[in-house]
Amino acid sequence: MSRHKLTCGITMGDPAGVGPEVVLKALADRKIQRLANFIVIGNLKAWDRARRLSKISLPEETFTLLDI
Repeated sequence: MSRHKLTCGITMGDPAGVGPEVVLKALADRKIQRLANFIVIGNLKAWDRARRLSKISLPEETFTLLDI
């Protein structure tokens, strides 16, 4: 994580809804990535399912995932 950016927490919302996919697609945008250090808060299984279905793979340094 860059020390020169703000840190922004984002919740995925309902793990069975579209939230995980929306967050994943937003974080795939380089313009969004430059805005802050992101901490995604949600369900790891839902995140992995959204990642597989969307076929989006993000570098680990793009965000931190807090599994709840």
